[in-house]
Amino acid sequence: MKGRYLGYVAGHDPLHDFLGRIVRDHFGLREARPAFRVFRLAGSNEVYGYEEKSSRTKVICKFYGPRFGADREGAASMARQEYEGLETLRRYQLVGSPHHVIRPLALNGKINGVLALEYYSGEEFSHAIGRATRHREDAHLYWRLRALAS
Repeated sequence: MKGRYLGYVAGHDPLHDFLGRIVRDHFGLREARPAFRVFRLAGSNEVYGYEEKSSRTKVICKFYGPRFGADREGAASMARQEYEGLETLRRYQLVGSPHHVIRPLALNGKINGVLALEYYSGEEFSHAIGRATRHREDAHLYWRLRALAS
């Protein structure tokens, strides 16, 4: 996972239980005491990657709370809106190559407006745009756009 390693989520942190439920419910992990490594990722919001130590299961979490300050309802609403938008796109079968919309896993407005997402190691669309603009790899971007249009 790319990002700056920050340590582990404390066992008493509500986020630990939140992540534990996700890895049990969505990935079938039955680790008695899961341990989650934390990585700070780049993004327009507070975005972190979490990796369960023994299984190496990865989850991405976006936190909307810092953006909305004391407005917890606003943060929760934004997380819910993104969750529902991703669900809608996945219903259009944008799953797998060449265009994969990540699966929303869970949200919790009380934990800083957090939205948990699947980790997907494929190329981000923004990287394809960057390859075209910085490295003149127009054919690759054209292929991605053509596949999306079809």
